[in-house]
Amino acid sequence: MPWREWACVSQGFKSEFRAGSGKVSRLLSVPTPAPVVAYTINSLRQYRAALMVLEGCWREPLGAISPESLEAEGYQSFAEFRHAWVIREKRHFPRFAMTTVYRVRPWKLEDARDMADALLRRLYGSWLESQLISSWLVSSRRRIPAVHGTDRRS
Repeated sequence: MPWREWACVSQGFKSEFRAGSGKVSRLLSVPTPAPVVAYTINSLRQYRAALMVLEGCWREPLGAISPESLEAEGYQSFAEFRHAWVIREKRHFPRFAMTTVYRVRPWKLEDARDMADALLRRLYGSWLESQLISSWLVSSRRRIPAVHGTDRRS
């Protein structure tokens, strides 16, 4: 994340930011919402990081920012956004250059259960499902009482 964006994004005042042109993230293929460790490093190699929730990630031309995204970035107008980008990147504004957009929010304590469930399903989906079915079958068999000396488990 750009250093200048860190304070506003990490505290939830801004919910979107754009990477510098040319930077492409593997987060594009991650199903959202997802927990992520957002980080930034400045020119003095100072590092900051925080656990956050990635709510969306996509690529678009830099100049194609929507009114909704302008607001999420914290800008009143396209001109204000363009001016801030030029200052941040220290170069002209490449309107048609593809950029990666991240929509994030700060981590909340109540995110833990939902994110844990989502990660388990994403990482171990088929095994988890088969384990749950097996567990259910085993626990169901244990509850079936023997009727008149016969064992239903056989």
